[in-house]
Amino acid sequence: YFTPKPASAIKGIDIPVEHMMPQQRIDLIADLSESILEDPASALTSTRTEIATPSKSQSKKENDDSNVGGSDAPINEPQYHKTQSKMNKLLDLASLSTNGHDSHAARLALLSLLAIFQDILPAYRIRLPTEAEMSVRVSKETKKTWDYERKLLQSYQKYLQLLETTWEEGKFGHRSLLSAMLQDGEQKGTKQKKFQGGPPTTLAATAILSLSQLLQTCYNFNFRSNLLQIIVRQANHRSCEEVRSSCCQALAAMFSKDVQGEASLEAVRRMSKMIKERQQHSGGRRGGIIVRPELLNTWLSLPLRVHEDEAMAAKLAAQAKAKKAKKSQRDKEMADIEKEMKEGEATVDKMELATNQAEILHSITLTYFRVLKSVEDTFTEEGNS
Repeated sequence: YFTPKPASAIKGIDIPVEHMMPQQRIDLIADLSESILEDPASALTSTRTEIATPSKSQSKKENDDSNVGGSDAPINEPQYHKTQSKMNKLLDLASLSTNGHDSHAARLALLSLLAIFQDILPAYRIRLPTEAEMSVRVSKETKKTWDYERKLLQSYQKYLQLLETTWEEGKFGHRSLLSAMLQDGEQKGTKQKKFQGGPPTTLAATAILSLSQLLQTCYNFNFRSNLLQIIVRQANHRSCEEVRSSCCQALAAMFSKDVQGEASLEAVRRMSKMIKERQQHSGGRRGGIIVRPELLNTWLSLPLRVHEDEAMAAKLAAQAKAKKAKKSQRDKEMADIEKEMKEGEATVDKMELATNQAEILHSITLTYFRVLKSVEDTFTEEGNS
């Protein structure tokens, strides 16, 4: 056991990232990652150190001499230097816009952050205290926990936003090449077809793979909807098999591990909605729904064990519970707290599981009928042509 280094003691942490040499960035990523894992709480907090000046002792002596006669001479205020938190520094290293456009360092930082968050994130959803709760007198430990959870959520949200931005900017290859081609076409005055771009950049592929890994391991944590919104859409990627395979594997893994069925229900609803929108977008044109079989095959990983009588009983119980919650706001708050406690204890509510599985089965059935209807219409058009 040893005391982790403070942020100010890490070599190069005060140097602007864009001014570093490539090897300096790599070394700093390694030092920051190790330090964050050793003490996550301190890594989320910026530090402030007093600036020591050569004339500080002399100024103090002069002030003491001037105060001998009782005069109120002003005392020099100490100056402080604020050091960026280790987590924010690592986030800067992972962004091309702040690290001097060093894609190799950005990739290493993204992967390091992935390993860090997979290690320090809890297996339950964090609920930040309300204003009423914060106004109540609580212990120092409770305040410390609230502060840590708030900073953890902020850092994780920044990481997710960075991953999404990185993917969007590089999913069609290098943006500079795409922009040049489009500008060249405009200058020639020719009518250009819609350009789909090339394969994703290495950095963009790293971002989508990191999002897939987070969905597999952190689906019970906050911002699950943000993960699903991206992963479900890219699980039906048209051109890149690696991206499509990674996203489908993440969904299948989540389906198999989700014991309560809440995350699975949200994912299935998003997938069904996407397929329905693609059907409407096709407008009955020849070819039907553009949906990859790998996307539908992920549903084979769902451990559906619900029976019709159980589903009906669960649905009636859920409706009765919802009506009761509407009558009393306090009952609703207690129900939310009870749900959070169950998530933290990893206990399974059999009634809720049955309800979720019944809804999942209903969505899947409707979607399969929609896909089959589209395929049937396609064959009918081919036979009449």
